[in-house]
Amino acid sequence: MLRFLVAGECNKGIARQLNISAHTVKSHISTICAKLQAESRSQIAMLVNQRGLITLDRTAGPRHTGARQYLPSNVTSH
Repeated sequence: MLRFLVAGECNKGIARQLNISAHTVKSHISTICAKLQAESRSQIAMLVNQRGLITLDRTAGPRHTGARQYLPSNVTSH
């Protein structure tokens, strides 16, 4: 989910790619905000990048450094 969020995907787009509802995406993003003590999607992206949870490769897009996640077509995994 973080990869899609950092890539700038909207809730409906994330939901479509993960085959879940947009409401579920919104719920997960709210949980992520609480855990990271973030107030916005952009702040989540900044904190995730600062903490090294996702590295930004300017040519390939964001990459997750932790557990297995589903990837959008423009994102690669380590």
